[in-house]
Amino acid sequence: MLGSMLHIYVDPEIGGSLYDAIDRSLGREKIEYKGVEDCEKRTTVTYLPPVLQFQIVRAQFNRSVGAGYKENTHLELESKIYMDRYIDPTDAELALRQDDYWKWKADLETAQRSKADLLKKV
Repeated sequence: MLGSMLHIYVDPEIGGSLYDAIDRSLGREKIEYKGVEDCEKRTTVTYLPPVLQFQIVRAQFNRSVGAGYKENTHLELESKIYMDRYIDPTDAELALRQDDYWKWKADLETAQRSKADLLKKV
C-alpha cells in the first residue's frame, strides 16, 4: 500500500495506453511467496493529491548488452484518468468493482494470447 504520492513512475516498454502502464506499476500480479505459488501482490494508493504526475521512464538499461537506451514505444495518453481501480478500497462495492476489473483484464489477456496463437497457425 502506498501513502500519498505526488508522482507515479510508469514504464512504456510494452506500449499501449497509459492505463496499461499504470497497471504494470500499480496493478495486481501473481507471485510466489514462501513457497506458495498462488499469491497475489497488490499495490494500492491510499490518497491522491489534487495534481498527480506520471513520470514516463524512457531511460532503460539492456543487461545483455550492458548499455543504456531510450525507450521510444508509443504510450497513448488519455485526457481524463480514473484512478478508482488503484485506490485502497474503503467499501465492499469498490472492492468488488476492482476485483471485476482485474478479472476482466486477465480474461482479455488470455483471449489475446489465444488469438495470437491461432493466428500463428494460419
